[in-house]
Amino acid sequence: MNDEIALPVRFSIPLVGGLVALGWPVLRGVPWSTVRREIGWLRGRAGLGEPIVGLGCYLMGIPLLFGGILVTLLLIKIRGAGTAAGPPLPSHPIVELVADGDWLWRLLLFVDAAVLAPIVEETMFRGVLYRHLREASARWSRWLSVLASATVTSFLFAIIHPQGWMAVPALMALAYTFTIAREWRESLIPCMVAHGVQNGLVFAVLMSVM
Repeated sequence: MNDEIALPVRFSIPLVGGLVALGWPVLRGVPWSTVRREIGWLRGRAGLGEPIVGLGCYLMGIPLLFGGILVTLLLIKIRGAGTAAGPPLPSHPIVELVADGDWLWRLLLFVDAAVLAPIVEETMFRGVLYRHLREASARWSRWLSVLASATVTSFLFAIIHPQGWMAVPALMALAYTFTIAREWRESLIPCMVAHGVQNGLVFAVLMSVM
């Protein structure tokens, strides 16, 4: 494989491979239709309009994201990140990959970030994990079950990302938005769309300054 595209392709493999785990319940005898319904792989109540709902969910979550970013900026200020005496600023490895790549490399990375990552991460976090936590806390009042499940899911979502702990508030704010969309719509399509829009916008900004 061409070395110029090998790294983005290798980056895609674990993303796509993560979806293979969805076959485990089917192998154990659970109908695929049941698996799809439980994890939220549904068209949603709006049908073909569900992606538009996802865009609306993203826009409605901007104030929450803004609050998370403010907390992250405050942590950066307190810790003196980016200064000679402080830790490095929160950053994602994809920044260096974009900077070092040609147009094909960047296109593959864009597909990874704005298409594959939202599909896989929303399936695993808002589909599988959130669903499990909501079922485990079903005896609680709904608002408490939603809040607890969303908080755990959002925190785990945030800490697996490589930006570091100072970025956790901003990432959790995003994750809360995706989770609210999941709870409201009972479909992962709005979550995936909102997630893809966020990653796509960040990637576009990154491209504009490279």
